[in-house]
Amino acid sequence: MPNIRLKDIPNYVGFIDPDNIINLTFDAFGQKVLKAIRSKFTNIYTAGPLTLLQRHIPNGQSKSLKLSLWKEDTKCLDWLHKREPNSVVYVYYGSVTVITDQHLIEFAWGLANSKHPFLWIVRLDIVMGDSAILPQEFFEETKDRGLLASWCPQDQNSILESICGGVPVICWPFFTEQHTNCRYACTVWGIGMEVNHDVKRDEIENLVREMMEGEKGKQMKKSAREWKREAEEATNVRGSSYNNFERFIKEALHHNENFVTDGTLDTCIDWIPGMSNIRLKDIPTQIRTTDPNDLFLNFIAEEAQNCLKASAIIINTFETFEHEVLAAIKTMAPRIYTMGPFSLLGRHMPNSQVKSFRLSLWKEDSICLEWLDKREPKLVVYVNYGSVTVMTDQHLKEFARGLANSKHPFLWIVRPDIVMDCWNKSTINKVSGNINLHND
Repeated sequence: MPNIRLKDIPNYVGFIDPDNIINLTFDAFGQKVLKAIRSKFTNIYTAGPLTLLQRHIPNGQSKSLKLSLWKEDTKCLDWLHKREPNSVVYVYYGSVTVITDQHLIEFAWGLANSKHPFLWIVRLDIVMGDSAILPQEFFEETKDRGLLASWCPQDQNSILESICGGVPVICWPFFTEQHTNCRYACTVWGIGMEVNHDVKRDEIENLVREMMEGEKGKQMKKSAREWKREAEEATNVRGSSYNNFERFIKEALHHNENFVTDGTLDTCIDWIPGMSNIRLKDIPTQIRTTDPNDLFLNFIAEEAQNCLKASAIIINTFETFEHEVLAAIKTMAPRIYTMGPFSLLGRHMPNSQVKSFRLSLWKEDSICLEWLDKREPKLVVYVNYGSVTVMTDQHLKEFARGLANSKHPFLWIVRPDIVMDCWNKSTINKVSGNINLHND
């Protein structure tokens, strides 16, 4: 990563399982960085952009996966369809960024003064410690060419989504990898311009005008379209990302099966404070190892030590539920606050605020609630594997036979991608055709 400044580095540095790394980019987009990473970690799979890769999944399955935690306002799509292609500026700060009221005002008048149509996503909590309030004069000035929405259908990675759409970006990095992405967008990929941290309306106006009308903007649009073509080639059938995803399924998800069956996982771990009679198989998979020098294990240990320096630690549990573990933690970090379960604590919040935040990445099927309401209380078995677990087709069938033979009513959550080789469409169709969501 040449010519990187300290300000371009993410303001946190995380780590992942070094045995297998899946990166949702494509080879041409991060060629030099990927080459450097592969010199240290050979099992790296570039399998993106996911937005383009998922076009190979049947529409019914791909649409069931929601990549947003926020309730989407689909009215903005109707508004967009009435505008000329490539004429609208899209303004979006991500799902967690907060700004000052003054910065919000500066963005507003910068957009207004640019005279270009815009779709502006203004979350309810976007202003630091307050509600987002804009002057009436702003709405009067932009009523025929501007739309504000609380959220709209979109992915969770703005840079890759921009590449998939073939459009350039104006960057205002806030935290994490946004700083690095901004640097690369502006200096390497040739698709971006950067906004100063202390944003001013004149700057926003000038950047929007240059991007939409100027020669520099035209060159960036051309570069964005070229990157889009590269991304489409990578995610085509037999493209590099397509092949890498299939390779990841075959290699990474089926590796080291002997470790599961040779008895190693039954090894007793008797030195963890507050946790007695723990076996290796009971430890989270990210740190399940017998190697004291394991890279990820040591990273977790280091981060745990860093947590002890915090002024306070909030844990989503309650005292009586994990008394022994909490007592052990409090000997090392006395400023522990148990505030769970959050799902019950949320009942003290106004319904409108609770409903605006979705805790699921998947589209919810409310029909199951209607089915449940017709059953006697406490009589239904609920089966759910979480949002990321995958299994073999044979295991799915064993669960099915076991539930059927139990003769008890059940509600069974079967995600479209629950079977390991779901990339194969015939497998998806076979599972979908033989398994019901709920049964009497």
